Amino acid sequence: MSPVMMMQMLMGSVSGISLQLLCWLCIVGVATVSSVRPPAVSKESTPVALDPDQTSFAFTRSIELYTSGNESSDGIVRAERIRNWSRWHFEESVGSDSQTSCFVRELLSRLELFDVGGGYFRVGQFMAQYKQYKQFLDCSEQEVNDLADKLERHSGLHDCDAIFRVFKESILEPAELLRKLFLLDPESASTVRSYMGSAIRQLNESVFEYCENKFYNDKRDIWCAARNYSIPEDKDFHRHIECIFNGLHYFNRRGDLDVDEICRDFHQVGITDLDNEVSEVLRSCDVNPETKALSYYRCILESDFLDKFKEALDYREIRSADHFYALKVPMPVYDRNQIQSQINSVNRECCSI
Repeated sequence: MSPVMMMQMLMGSVSGISLQLLCWLCIVGVATVSSVRPPAVSKESTPVALDPDQTSFAFTRSIELYTSGNESSDGIVRAERIRNWSRWHFEESVGSDSQTSCFVRELLSRLELFDVGGGYFRVGQFMAQYKQYKQFLDCSEQEVNDLADKLERHSGLHDCDAIFRVFKESILEPAELLRKLFLLDPESASTVRSYMGSAIRQLNESVFEYCENKFYNDKRDIWCAARNYSIPEDKDFHRHIECIFNGLHYFNRRGDLDVDEICRDFHQVGITDLDNEVSEVLRSCDVNPETKALSYYRCILESDFLDKFKEALDYREIRSADHFYALKVPMPVYDRNQIQSQINSVNRECCSI
């Protein structure tokens, strides 16, 4: 199906929005909760190019954080936001929907294009993306430099509206260039995923499936033991767990543990009273710096909340196969029996647990 046909489908009934379609259209979304804190990036850090999986997550997580509500009226507003942002029709929303400008801030921050704490654009990220993917991009280095120059002159931007104004003036017109650089257009993303192959997680592939295939494709017995929440005696297992922690964003881009992200998975299954306990267990964990993920995982397996962690992680496994899972219309509702059935299906297909 051509991108034009997919766009025509998207512009139709909101209730029929296809998540896979939205993924291919590379939506750019956002915003509802003022308490959400966009990730800050150090000005001193060297820009590192993001891959299609990372930019897709940046987009979808931004929308997920800033859209909510199961009431009928809220659902309509939520669907409208998704539809408008997917077409880059931000002007239509900003007058009546103040969340649009905060969406832009969130997205730019998660793409590591904007430093929220410093109030400036990290223009070096443009060139990092260009150098990494230029063989796949239909744009010139001069175009990238021109866009960076427009943004570099701006500083002291600390509120959503100010950032949004600069976005409209400097980025919105050459939006196609931004989408290409960050692999948010269907052609660039597809080409890069195809080129990178098994080195990157593919569409509809869960984080767990990707990591298991990467390290245990020919060692199914070890894989199956690990899926049963045991720690096998295997030299690659710490790398396998590190792959999962990185894929689930339990480690941030600096390699630090993000306890909030772990607690968030508990919240997704309705467990909201364990934040302090989870934080304390992970804070007091005896961590080997060479095998950090395995150290934290071992502490969780030895904790009193292990069974609840299993439930939370099972749901995250299913959701991780589709960045757009939480953006369905209507909003998906957690069903423990349904998720357990899906997990059992995966286990039956690959293991005998």
